[in-house]
Amino acid sequence: MKLEKQRQAQSLRQNGMSITTIATKLKVSKGSVSRWVKDVPLSEKILNDIKLRSHSAAAVEARRMSRLNQERLQRDNIRVTAAQNISTISKKELQ
Repeated sequence: MKLEKQRQAQSLRQNGMSITTIATKLKVSKGSVSRWVKDVPLSEKILNDIKLRSHSAAAVEARRMSRLNQERLQRDNIRVTAAQNISTISKKELQ
């Protein structure tokens, strides 16, 4: 099964598919795909197409949204941790 996925990855890469897309399609890690396809020769046209796709407005926006989501999750985690670590404060203690 692993060898079959490796062959599929090589074929998809040769047709110009990105490593991330291949990993998603085959349900394997990007690291595995990267190792499997490192020796696959790519034409200049395919290399340029891949490069252009990674700089497209949609790709940039997807990366931005991912970053914002990660930042939101970190803030939420900090709030939950702080709330768990802070005891209630009486009015007397606030004076």
